[in-house]
Amino acid sequence: MEPLCVRDALLLYFVVRDDDLGRYEEGTLKGYKPWFVHQLFPEEKVYGYKDLEVHILYHLVSWNVFLQVRYSLKDSNTVGFLNIETLLYEHLPDYVCSCMEEFKRKVAEPFPIDRYLSTWQIILPRQSLCSDAKVYVQNVTQTTATEIYHRFKLLLLFFIETASYIDWEDDKWDMFVILSLHEEILGFAAVYRFTCFDKSENTWNPRERVRISQFLIFPCFHRKGYGISLLDAIYRHYMETSCLEITVENPCQGFQTLRDILDTKNCLYLEKRLGYLPSVEEIRKEWKITRKQALRCREIIRFSRLQEEEETNTFRIGIKKRLYLEYAEQMASLDSVEARKAYLWQLYKEIEETYRKLVIWAVVIWSLAFLLHFPCKYKIAEEVFTTNPLEDWSLQLQGIDHLLQISDIHLDPKLEENSKKLSFFRNHVVPVIVPKAVLVTGDLTNGKKDTTNNWFYLFLGHPSSKRLDEWNEYYVQTQEYRHKNASVLWSDVRGNHDSFGVDDMIQDDDLFQRYAVEPQPKNAVSFHRFSEQNDIKLVKYSPYYRYSLHRPFHFFARTNNEELQLLMQASLAEKKEQVVIVYGHFPSSTIDYTVSETFWRTFLRFFWWSRSILSRKFYSYPNYVIYLSGHLHSVLGFLPRMYCKCGNYMELELADLYTSSVYRWIVIDHGNFAFSDIPIQQNIFAVVTNPVPLSSSTKRSQAFALSSKYIRLMVASLESFWDRNLTLGNVEVFIDDKKIGIAKKMENDMLKSSSGSNLFLCAWNPMSYLEGFHNLVVQYCFEESCMTMISTSFSLQSEQRYHYSCKDWIRCLMLFADAPVVIKGLCLIGLLLYGILVHIPYFSTGSCWLPSSWIVFGKRLSFVRKTRWRVSQVLFYNFLLGPLLILFRVTGDDYHNCTGYMFFFYTFVCGEIQASYLEMYNLLLQQLWFACIPSVCLDIYRCYLKQDEKPTNENTCHENKFERRKSVLFALRYWSPHKSICLLYGLVILYQLGILLRYVGCFGFWSCLCSPLLSLVFFYSCL
Repeated sequence: MEPLCVRDALLLYFVVRDDDLGRYEEGTLKGYKPWFVHQLFPEEKVYGYKDLEVHILYHLVSWNVFLQVRYSLKDSNTVGFLNIETLLYEHLPDYVCSCMEEFKRKVAEPFPIDRYLSTWQIILPRQSLCSDAKVYVQNVTQTTATEIYHRFKLLLLFFIETASYIDWEDDKWDMFVILSLHEEILGFAAVYRFTCFDKSENTWNPRERVRISQFLIFPCFHRKGYGISLLDAIYRHYMETSCLEITVENPCQGFQTLRDILDTKNCLYLEKRLGYLPSVEEIRKEWKITRKQALRCREIIRFSRLQEEEETNTFRIGIKKRLYLEYAEQMASLDSVEARKAYLWQLYKEIEETYRKLVIWAVVIWSLAFLLHFPCKYKIAEEVFTTNPLEDWSLQLQGIDHLLQISDIHLDPKLEENSKKLSFFRNHVVPVIVPKAVLVTGDLTNGKKDTTNNWFYLFLGHPSSKRLDEWNEYYVQTQEYRHKNASVLWSDVRGNHDSFGVDDMIQDDDLFQRYAVEPQPKNAVSFHRFSEQNDIKLVKYSPYYRYSLHRPFHFFARTNNEELQLLMQASLAEKKEQVVIVYGHFPSSTIDYTVSETFWRTFLRFFWWSRSILSRKFYSYPNYVIYLSGHLHSVLGFLPRMYCKCGNYMELELADLYTSSVYRWIVIDHGNFAFSDIPIQQNIFAVVTNPVPLSSSTKRSQAFALSSKYIRLMVASLESFWDRNLTLGNVEVFIDDKKIGIAKKMENDMLKSSSGSNLFLCAWNPMSYLEGFHNLVVQYCFEESCMTMISTSFSLQSEQRYHYSCKDWIRCLMLFADAPVVIKGLCLIGLLLYGILVHIPYFSTGSCWLPSSWIVFGKRLSFVRKTRWRVSQVLFYNFLLGPLLILFRVTGDDYHNCTGYMFFFYTFVCGEIQASYLEMYNLLLQQLWFACIPSVCLDIYRCYLKQDEKPTNENTCHENKFERRKSVLFALRYWSPHKSICLLYGLVILYQLGILLRYVGCFGFWSCLCSPLLSLVFFYSCL
């Protein structure tokens, strides 16, 4: 028999999920060939077998092993024969299953993982791509460590070229095991501690060195970040000991790449802390790595920053000098100078290619798209290598910044409560929080005309107007924030109520430009930046208006490509830790971008992807973008807490100060964004910054929470700030209705003198909350009474799917749906439904211009025909003309002085079809009342007064038209109903004229005259 290649006959299977055994029996479970077999089979061949198949199954939860050897023929007399079963049993544990039924039974039995790992020390990886992994360490002399090693030691020979079994009786060996949240073993490592001779001091150094001897991640978990997690945990464990140096024994190329990435990240963090690129000795002392590895890390950093030719030449010469010393013997063996130069050049190109691949692998592993903030030849992100500090960040008192947000103040002399609320906020809340900035997101004034004792507006409603008294009140209230040296930045944004009747947003008649703290620039985007505690970038977004429209035509904002490009550029984070906050008045759902899109793109987006423009642009942005807005008033209080996330975009709408009396406290703690919406009447309130609530959590904040030892929350009390003798009560923390403890107040001299907000810490174990969602409640207890300051939920799983309730879906719809596209699409759908349900049955009695199939279908809708209320052609054409104007964009000249025409079927303002709110306004307030109801009244009149004659031949189009005209002539003999309907339409036309004068303004005699005349002509043409 021909010898067989062992690597082709041997397959390893790793059983993880419950259905993996079924997939194995079906032949669909992936098997892995061993990389090396020379230690068991020196020739890598087996003799005496035909059709040999060897399968080894490892169950990674219960750690059971199953061996199956199948062959069609076995000849033990063959030269070189080796019993493969006997050989494998020598390297497998004693309790290997040889029967599939036995293996299934053992797998189904509960495995006491807690009993095995109860004595192990747990290590949470500091920088892990996988937040669902945890590492355990124990000395190998312990029983459980020895048992784990014996169960999986055969894999070492298959996947490590020079592997050999360790001496488990030597207490110098430490065993590291990495497990997932579901208790599946993902890999392990063996580390040896030893002492060696110190040549510099010419003596034996009593401090131990560490050598990573064996490091294995099972092949089914490769390229998932578990290797970097395990290596980082090993580093973290020995950094806390008196270890002198961490080394590696004969690293393979893959492990060396992993090691280079992690060590280079540590070096870059040290550079960030020191302010310069550290020397080799500084790197060795800080991170306990070898001199050669520290030099390699410096070279990688310098290589990633090569920009100019001079820098490249200097780098190349330095590398060649090092290579000349390392390869001195090879250099001496070469005869000529040219040969030595060629050999050095070859060595340099190999190192350059190695460093280039290493940098590319770093980008692939971390999957980052950020560029270096300094010039970089290969455009490598510095943050690829940056690590978090080793010390516990959750104990630090620094690194905290505060912001405040209010929205929709609606100052009005008649509404004194609004002025009192703003005054209370300025005088009581701002001094307590001491924010970096106060963000006022629009609607500073009410902008409604005083209609007291004016009966004419009782029916028409409150018209809008520019009111100087409202702006004077706002100017006086914000006087202290207007000088350059103000301690707090007061940044106000224009709202729709601040723009009523403004012809040009940068002219003198614009009261916002004259009285706002921050006048609007010519560009729609501007930004501020703070970098003391946290790197914060505040981007103000205020879409630019062009027309002097009044209510209600200013409900939607309009933007274009130029403004969006400016916003995208300003929102790009310059480095990973930077927090980018965009704030504006309008939620993204109310920003109309359809003016910059073609009709067909808008039409297709309604049926396929009708998401708002900002959520589409920022969904896959390189950094997280938080957008703060107002305007919707939480849908009149029916939908509080309107927060929603979509990819890297997070939108938070704030309820108004006008009716809801709410402001927002934002805390940025070590780059993590947290907030709380607080009623203005609440005296004591809190914000939980760790763990960050679900509404603003990110992968970064979850990684910070996993590496923390304390729950962090900021607590502020208005009463205790103004009365220093008043002591605070206890702050108690509950998770899932279980009391975690009492949070302790952390103070220092700076915190005491700067603000009334206090940092409270409560010890916790994040490993107890790794799965699912958890509710966190903070209660304030004073004497015998307790009150809930904040109740929120959090999750520590980055890939956890959120379970949205019905209200959550409505909130996301209100924030992320592209309202202009949705409204246009609903208008089109309404037109189609009306044409099918109403208009076709009306003509199905014999109209010859309709297709026969439509007539047959219309006749089936008997419930419409039986009512005999046939809605007239007026209603059909009324709905038809409006959407047609939307579809084909019938526009006139774009005059700066606005013109407007208002029919009972549509409103034509400013020389072009306006934003989508106008379309909804036309449908609900004009088409329904001015067209539908009078048309139905006309149909009732015509149907009930033409009973004496009926058409005799319904199949003839000419006769049908004659009978219809005859019935109208018959109806005209009844003067009273016809006169009433004409009078009704006359009132409707006068009401249209009143609305035209109220909302748009008087645009001249002909504009006002054409509207009622055209309405009358259109009405009588349909009789």
